Amino acid sequence: MDEEFDFVLLTDYFDESLVLLKEQMGWDYNDILYMKRFYTVDRSRKDEPLSQETIDLILNYNIADVQLYNYFHQMFRKKVRAFGEGLLKEKTAEFRRKREEFESRCFHKPEQEDHAVRFNREWTLTDFGKQEPTCTFLHTADIALDFVVSELQTKSDFTAENQDELMEKWSYKHKPMSEEFKKMALQMQEDYLQKRKFQLFNLTILI
Repeated sequence: MDEEFDFVLLTDYFDESLVLLKEQMGWDYNDILYMKRFYTVDRSRKDEPLSQETIDLILNYNIADVQLYNYFHQMFRKKVRAFGEGLLKEKTAEFRRKREEFESRCFHKPEQEDHAVRFNREWTLTDFGKQEPTCTFLHTADIALDFVVSELQTKSDFTAENQDELMEKWSYKHKPMSEEFKKMALQMQEDYLQKRKFQLFNLTILI
């Protein structure tokens, strides 16, 4: 599996994984900024705890997923130890602070939010956000981002000989796109291909 995946991010250590990725790729913090499309505002609800019998059943029914997670969790811990746990904690705290600051500069947020809010609908760009490409990129509708990633996965992948065939197969997903979104998506694609950040690197997020 190590030969198939260059880097695996764990969602329960998402920020830490991104910081390690940044260090490995020689990026800066702006390259790993992200926004949560959906998030829970109020986590005060307490569900009834699961019995050990239920937990064992869940683990048994999902044994392959558990083994996969455990393997990559061990790999993650090795990366953390090699990097330095204290240093990673410091850099992760710095990244979170920068992300919150940037988020505040990019978006106007509603004063009261529901338990689950889609930020694309509820958050609006500030004057700074309208001028800053990273803000507009993060605020882009899912369909445009999907178009960008779909093309990058084929046209920047040197092993994909049937690039046009793959894009034609996926084209139904992008039919609702407006010309404005398509133009924006193509510009994003061009920008990222010039930086060559997605070439020859296999990134996987493990939930």
